[in-house]
Amino acid sequence: MTVKNKIKTFFLLLLLLASFIPNSISYADEGGNSIKVNFVAETGGLLDHNGELARSITISVDSGTPLDSIYPEVKPDDNYKFKEWKTASSSSEEGIIVGNMVQEYRAVFYPDFNDNNIDDTTEKIKVSFEPNNDQKIDPIEITVGKMVEVPEVKKADSIFLGWFTDKEMNNQFEPDSPITKDTTLYAKWDDMDSILSNKNVLVVREKDVSNDIEKKLNEKYEQTISEKEKSIEESKKKANETSTNGFVEVKRVFENLNASSSYVIKYQNEKGEFLFSLVLPYGKTIETYNDNDIKISENAVRQTSTINLDSNKYLTNQSNLDYYEVKTVQENAREIVKIFPVLKEEKVEEEKVSYKDHIDLTNSETTQAKNELGSLWLIFGGLIALVLLGIIAYYIFRKPKKLNQEGE
Repeated sequence: MTVKNKIKTFFLLLLLLASFIPNSISYADEGGNSIKVNFVAETGGLLDHNGELARSITISVDSGTPLDSIYPEVKPDDNYKFKEWKTASSSSEEGIIVGNMVQEYRAVFYPDFNDNNIDDTTEKIKVSFEPNNDQKIDPIEITVGKMVEVPEVKKADSIFLGWFTDKEMNNQFEPDSPITKDTTLYAKWDDMDSILSNKNVLVVREKDVSNDIEKKLNEKYEQTISEKEKSIEESKKKANETSTNGFVEVKRVFENLNASSSYVIKYQNEKGEFLFSLVLPYGKTIETYNDNDIKISENAVRQTSTINLDSNKYLTNQSNLDYYEVKTVQENAREIVKIFPVLKEEKVEEEKVSYKDHIDLTNSETTQAKNELGSLWLIFGGLIALVLLGIIAYYIFRKPKKLNQEGE
């Protein structure tokens, strides 16, 4: 074989090897049995993929892939815990992906407000009532984390001031708060005479209680006016009967009946929603401040009134309002009622990544994985080609040289 033919043969073999490498990569890329797998988070949590949260994630895997190796990380919401992965539609066998259909697995979460690793939907608690009247109220049973509808209670000649969670009546019960353990609620009462004679501030945070107090105060006020008018008429009649000369000097004294009365001052937000009310005696001064302790308004109690607390005026951050605090302050010779907005405590919350409804990894990471596999095949094929070329070159160019040496 001439040198020209040898060179020609060498390049033909080189072209043959070059065509073999891409075919090997394509076969490896297309020969796998790829299966789509959907992971979905049910109510109570999300799925985490490299710090990115999503309601559902789709990936592509090969048949025979272990499930444990592809489950995404779960991230439960507050007061929830992860329970299990539930098979929605799959062909898995003993934790291994098989078949050629789309697989789906759902992350199941359960509520756990009292943090005892028991599903709140199955855990029962008891709520008891001490009405402090002649009523008998049976306890009720609810599941953990639910709110309770308190019963209506009545007591003759008394004002209901709300339900409390302690016998000392210091901690008022909030009806819209979830209950997480066995609880006893105590009814607090006060009589109208005590409310009228009490010169301290009475703060009422329940609308129904406020309306009840206002109704009874108005009834008491009308009764007082009627009694005063009757007393005046009787005094006139008695004076005429005891007069001997037919002339009686009558001195009229104009008494301010309001001065001995108490009134309900109701506060509401700009939407007309009830916030709280105060029961105050006539003439009491009220000062209202914003969340920067700057006085915004001043009022004096003259009659039952409704005052709007516009959040744009009294709050710099409307969403942070917790409640309005009422304080009684002695300044010189007068007692002033001051109202301050109390903001919710600034809590350092865990940074939350905005989540997507769905993350599809079938066209991103799967493609990347295939490209990486193809690169490995390319490198491996290149090394094989170099070795084969070296062997071929050795036999083509070295063997004739040995024959020539022997002929000489």
